[in-house]
Amino acid sequence: MASADRASSARWLLAVLLGGAAGCTHGLKTLPRTEGVQGYVYARSADETLDGAAALLQKQGFTVTRQGTSLGTDFIADGQGRTVGVRVDALEVDSGHWRIQAERFVLTASTLVTPGDQKNPASFQEGERPNMILRRQGQDIPVTATLTQGASAEEKPSTLTGPPKGMTIGHRLRDDELEWELLSSLDGRGAAAIDAEDRRASGKATPPPAPPADVLRSAGPCGEHVAGAEELAPSRRLVLLGDFPGTREIPDLVGRVACQAALTGVPLLVGLELIRADQPALDAFLAPGAALDEAAFLKASASFGRTWQDGRTSRAILELILRLRALRDAGLAVSAFAFDDKGVAFASRNLAMARAIEEARRKAPDALMLVMVGNLRARSELVPDAPGYQPLGWQLAQWGLRPVSLRVRFEDGVAWYCTAEPIPDCGVHPVKAPRAAVSETTLMRDETRNTNLGPQDQQPVGKAYPGTVRIWGEAPQGGFHGEFVVGALTASPPAVDR
Repeated sequence: MASADRASSARWLLAVLLGGAAGCTHGLKTLPRTEGVQGYVYARSADETLDGAAALLQKQGFTVTRQGTSLGTDFIADGQGRTVGVRVDALEVDSGHWRIQAERFVLTASTLVTPGDQKNPASFQEGERPNMILRRQGQDIPVTATLTQGASAEEKPSTLTGPPKGMTIGHRLRDDELEWELLSSLDGRGAAAIDAEDRRASGKATPPPAPPADVLRSAGPCGEHVAGAEELAPSRRLVLLGDFPGTREIPDLVGRVACQAALTGVPLLVGLELIRADQPALDAFLAPGAALDEAAFLKASASFGRTWQDGRTSRAILELILRLRALRDAGLAVSAFAFDDKGVAFASRNLAMARAIEEARRKAPDALMLVMVGNLRARSELVPDAPGYQPLGWQLAQWGLRPVSLRVRFEDGVAWYCTAEPIPDCGVHPVKAPRAAVSETTLMRDETRNTNLGPQDQQPVGKAYPGTVRIWGEAPQGGFHGEFVVGALTASPPAVDR
């Protein structure tokens, strides 16, 4: 490593350890606790989630009933001179993911809503009663049919049926305390991560302790500094890095970003597009005092041992794993996971890969995750020209994991990959930088190496230098939150020569 590179990395590290990185203008948003809890998605059944909410409500003294995916309570005194009830709704994201919305109702005497305050009865839907008015932020809101005035003889007053006779709903407020208690009881890791992000958002977070000097020396230099990457470590987000397998430049940049982040003391988890069956060998190879050497790891790995070497098991990927191993051996909190699933059909593969990434994320919600995945798969939005295609980045966003999608920006070059037409051929082939709009036909033929981008994906534009990470902002633009720049591509052959 050149002395100039060492000096650049040293200056950057010193700035981070002294708090300089915290003063950057961040495009990535840190959420306050209330927003993080209200947006949380539970990766469990509605029954399990609602059962947990019912148990908490019963501890508060409520009698709880359930209708479908909603819980309702009776109305009780809350010790502050008010009569209150709670309603909890499980809102389906998909069959295995749910959001929770808890609301606390505060009763008042129905005479407080005067005829002059009531809306025209003709404006109410069938089943609504015009004397049932909610007051929210100074506006009158008619209550839906599920909250009718006064319970029938067969129904007890509850937040699912209606308040007692002579009472009406004075306030209907989000019950943030109940939602936080539910999250803490069902997913302690998620609650702790949200609490940590809340402290970062409020400026009350304690920076992670700097690794000892001997650890920094042992970890070795990170190589040429990647400008802009310092924004990723403090945010501790799930970062999807668009990849073009079979190149030297992309794994090298990911390795440098990983090293820079690890040296700040932030826990780091790197996702690799290897077969999930490789995880035991990967764990053994990265474990401190590993029993597997490089040759044994390559022999134990199903991915590196397969005949069809398409670039995902290049020498550059092996060098990235060796870099992670050196960081781990130095005593830094670094690990890696495999998330590919070759055993599923094309239409389901993105979903299977997204589930594997989600599983790893929920086990380490307060770590910085760097995941290498095909450029189009990394998108956090659907592809306008391919409505039937669901990128895994988009899927992760639906599950509330807030991925940061970074496209790879490169110049023309070469890469090692396999072509299927006119005959199967694995070797060094030319790569053209993105110029044309993506077509669904081309995408479905090879989504990993399809680097064509539509006009909406080519913004923002501007001069960018190799070895740079640029975050555009929290909202994706053309499916991405930013980009990383690597310059011209050169090929990296398979790690195992066949």
